[in-house]
Amino acid sequence: MQYVNDDTKRNSYALIEQAYVELRSRVRTYILYKINDADEAEDMTQDVFLHLLEYGQVIQPETARSMIFTIARNLVFDHLRRHYIHQEVHNEILCSADIVNYDTESSIVARDLACQEKRFVSQLPPQRQRIYSMVRYDGKSVGDISDELHLSIRTIENHLAIGRREVREHLRKCL
Repeated sequence: MQYVNDDTKRNSYALIEQAYVELRSRVRTYILYKINDADEAEDMTQDVFLHLLEYGQVIQPETARSMIFTIARNLVFDHLRRHYIHQEVHNEILCSADIVNYDTESSIVARDLACQEKRFVSQLPPQRQRIYSMVRYDGKSVGDISDELHLSIRTIENHLAIGRREVREHLRKCL
C-alpha cells in the first residue's frame, strides 16, 4: 500500500479547488455547447470535478487543465452514446409492428409518428435520406454503408447525425 501524506492530499485538493474556480464556467460552456441541455451540463460539470478528485495525488498543475477537458469530453461522449441508444430503442418501439396494439390511442399516435418520420425522411437530401434509411430501416452498420457507398465512415456518421437531429426536431414539432 502506498503511503500518501496529508500535505500531498491538501496540495491535490487545493489544485482541484483552484481549477474548479478558474475552469468551471468554461467546462460548463463546453458541455452545454455539445449537449444543449443546461441542467444536464451543470450536472456533468460537477461530475468532471468529482472524477478529478479520484485522481488525487496524480494531478500536477501542468496537466490539470488537459485532464479536466479530457474528462469532460469523455463524459459528453458517454452521454451522447446513451442518448442515441435510448433514441434508437425508442424509435424501434414506436415502429415495431409486433408491439403496437392498434386498439389503443397511444398505438395510433405511435403509428402516426412512424408515418410522419418516414414522410419527413423522404424529404431529406438524397444522400442523407439513403444513409438514414439504410441504418434505420435496413439495420445496416455505418461500416457496411461506408463500404457499399464508397464513402468515409466519418461522412456516413455526419449524415446520420444530421439526419437524426432533423428527424427528431420534426417529430417534436408533430407532438
